[in-house]
Amino acid sequence: MGWENGNFSSTLPGGVSWRDAYDNYNDIVYFEHPITKNFPAQLYGNYASHGGFNNLDSINISNLMVYVKENYGDGSSQYPTYIEYRYNMGKVLATTTPLEWYVVNGPTSCPEGYTTTYKDLFKLMLVRSLRYIMNLDVSPDIPPSAEEVYSPKIKTNLNSHK
Repeated sequence: MGWENGNFSSTLPGGVSWRDAYDNYNDIVYFEHPITKNFPAQLYGNYASHGGFNNLDSINISNLMVYVKENYGDGSSQYPTYIEYRYNMGKVLATTTPLEWYVVNGPTSCPEGYTTTYKDLFKLMLVRSLRYIMNLDVSPDIPPSAEEVYSPKIKTNLNSHK
C-alpha cells in the first residue's frame, strides 16, 4: 500500500503477517538498539507507517525484538511497525515504514530538542538498518541536519551562489 500503489498480501518468513493501517506517528519502544539509539520518543511523517505486524504472538519465530510501534490505539492494541526476529538460520528485519520514500519526501521539521529533521531521522534509520543487517558498525550519533547547521543568513548566501 505504498507510494507505488502496491499491495503486499503475502507473509514474511515464519508466517509473519500485517494489516493495513496508516499512522502518522510511530513510537520508539526500544531505545537501546543500534537502529533506534538516541532517537526521539516519537517519529512523525505523512504515514510514518502503512500498517502493523498483527500475528506475532501466534507464530513460530524466535528472539522477537520490537523497536517501533504505531501510536494509534490505547497502548494495548498498538501494532509493531519495526521488528527483528530469528527464523531458521537467519535474521529478519522488517518494517511497515516506507523508509525509502522519506529519503526524498520526509518532513523537514525537527522533533523538540533535536537539530535533525524527521526526514533525516528516517534516512538515518535506513542507513543504520542496512549497516546493522550487514554486521557493520552502527554509530549512535545523530548528526544535525544541514538546514539546522547554517543560520538563515548563511543559507541565503549559500543559495544565492547556486
